[in-house]
Amino acid sequence: MTTRKQGAGRLKLSENARIVLERRYLAKNDSGTPVETPEELFLRVAHNIAQAEARFNGENVDNSSVEAWEERFLALMESLDFLPNSPTLMNAGRDIQQLAACFVLPVPDSIEGIFEAIKETAVIHQSGGGTGFAFSRLRPKGDRVRSTMGVASGPVSFLKVFDAATEAIKQGGTRRGANMGILAVNHPDIEEFIALKSDMRSLTNFNISVAVTEEFMAAVEGDEEYDLVNPKDGTVTGRKRARHIFDMLVSNAWKNGDPGVVFIDRINRDNPTPNLGQIEATNPCVTGDTWVLTSEGPRQVSELVGRPFEAIVGGKAVTTTNEGFFPTGCRPVFRLETREGYSLRLTPDHLVQRVSRLTRDTIRAEWIPAGELALGDQVQLNDQRLGNGWGGPRSEGEGYLLGLLVGDGTLNDEKAILAVWPHDGAEAIKSAALVAAAALPSRSDFRGWHPVGGGRERLAMASIRNLAISLGLAPGRKTVTPDVERQSSAFYRGFLRGLFDCDGSVQGAQAKGVSVRLSQSNLPMLQAVQRMLLRLGIGSSIYANRREAGERLMPDGKGGSKLYAHKAQHELVISGENMARYANIVGFEDTAKRRRLSDSLDSYKRMLNRERFVATVSAIVPDGNQDVFDVRVPGVNAFDA
Repeated sequence: MTTRKQGAGRLKLSENARIVLERRYLAKNDSGTPVETPEELFLRVAHNIAQAEARFNGENVDNSSVEAWEERFLALMESLDFLPNSPTLMNAGRDIQQLAACFVLPVPDSIEGIFEAIKETAVIHQSGGGTGFAFSRLRPKGDRVRSTMGVASGPVSFLKVFDAATEAIKQGGTRRGANMGILAVNHPDIEEFIALKSDMRSLTNFNISVAVTEEFMAAVEGDEEYDLVNPKDGTVTGRKRARHIFDMLVSNAWKNGDPGVVFIDRINRDNPTPNLGQIEATNPCVTGDTWVLTSEGPRQVSELVGRPFEAIVGGKAVTTTNEGFFPTGCRPVFRLETREGYSLRLTPDHLVQRVSRLTRDTIRAEWIPAGELALGDQVQLNDQRLGNGWGGPRSEGEGYLLGLLVGDGTLNDEKAILAVWPHDGAEAIKSAALVAAAALPSRSDFRGWHPVGGGRERLAMASIRNLAISLGLAPGRKTVTPDVERQSSAFYRGFLRGLFDCDGSVQGAQAKGVSVRLSQSNLPMLQAVQRMLLRLGIGSSIYANRREAGERLMPDGKGGSKLYAHKAQHELVISGENMARYANIVGFEDTAKRRRLSDSLDSYKRMLNRERFVATVSAIVPDGNQDVFDVRVPGVNAFDA
């Protein structure tokens, strides 16, 4: 291992990150005690990865080039701009030296071949990888085995053996194995395979999928029969009505999420390595930074791996299976962007709900792979209006103070300073903030608001600073952090009210439409606010670059003018019936803004435009390769992402 010293102070990890590294990734001795630090882990990985330069260039390699690549890779990891997959973090530079996450193993039609595949599966799982299998080569249940004069037990029985082996093996002592099992739709045992997980208990270590052909789908469309074929010798053993099999597949997929479907002909048309043979199976979904609404509050997928949780879908809590989110490998992902500002990173085969209007009062909703979406398609957003919120340790008052701080406050190393300019609604803001501040620890000489000139007033408290720091804010970083998004729905209401009291406005008239608006130069923060609103059942749209970045002439305070640089401005807009919900759930403390919103809502003589909770696809952008995860939510087979 390299002995070069790491760049001083470059690695900044949260306490949670260090705990995860210690539990799952750091090298350990025989007693399970870590024998390296996170800094040493990053050095180990960077040094090992850089050796590929030497192997690639052979005798012509320049050692300084290897060291340069090591430094570049180390800097990428230390900045957290890039991290390799789990097997690389676990194994690079160690005896195993297994850096891949996804494997597809052949399952031959012989006892020796089957148990050789099980052995290889165990080795892969132990090293941190996941596995996919095609069981389509195995002869059907009851088929004669000439060598023993016995009968075959069929692919389903052996699939259960693979599942049991996985149950007994932990991947590198850190996580359970993950498998994908596939069977061809023309296999004689296809009905038994489709129903395999219908009891909601079997095969907990497997996803399963049916490999369907274009010929089969044509038979479904034409309501025709198709052949069942014995893979041992290619003989036709019977015929099935295609729609019966398809209906059975759909019924089980609706019940528990399995089986899925693999369009095997389409996959092999796009096979990049046809000289290596036909693709028979795959190892399959959202990235770990995806937000999911749970009964504990909003959480990111990476926090929900390996444990059950209650997902909130349509305002109702639904319990997942025991494994919670589980890894499905490192795969290509893209960013699905919408005209309204919502976005999601996911794999092309992950199902999303596309909606289309048939008549004025009816729509059609269908689940399709995200990769089949087209620009202009509309996708369904989750409607949380029926929910009653969620709990958490932070209060509405704490949220309000933090919203004021992010909106128009100052955060330094000693305290947080809230500021209010003189205007019609200022007294109400000051009063609400003072009530909230009184619930926090304060010095005996704390006097609340005090004037600082020009009619402006300030409230300074170390306790508000401590609250901000505890939620991930810092001097120079006043924004909506992940920890802010994890708070209670009561905190949400207070935070959004404080932010909109500072930076929000009520604009327009009934003739051209009234809206509540929030302008910001920080687009990621505006997108986080949009997520927070949606979790409260309030839809909105973001208009990016309403004002482009540039320079403008402004008074210089000395009687002249000066060009000042300004950032691009973006705007979040709440309109239609979302305004009424905003008024009821969040509202304003600022009496002037509250009065204007109330008067605007009262002036409407017709129904406010109804929120349909749909978003329009505006871009589908490739976004590299990522470790991705899936989850089983029995009963609804969906989650809010």
